[in-house]
Amino acid sequence: MIPGHRINVVFMVARVNNYIEITEVLKSQSMEFLNKVAAVLHSCAHKWDGWANTNDCDKFLITWKLPEAENSNDNEKNEAI
Repeated sequence: MIPGHRINVVFMVARVNNYIEITEVLKSQSMEFLNKVAAVLHSCAHKWDGWANTNDCDKFLITWKLPEAENSNDNEKNEAI
């Protein structure tokens, strides 16, 4: 194994409820609706220093990297290994 470092990350999955029914009702306008939802999620993630990573039909993955916490006990454990 090679040495590495720990990164603390928050993952959030945002899901559009009733996606199938919405696309059936909107038909040709469903892509416009989904693009508007994506724009809102991207702008919110960006506003709070996050990233909208992937989209899988009705689900969006958003991540935030947390600031590194100074914990001397963890550093001592890592150096001992």
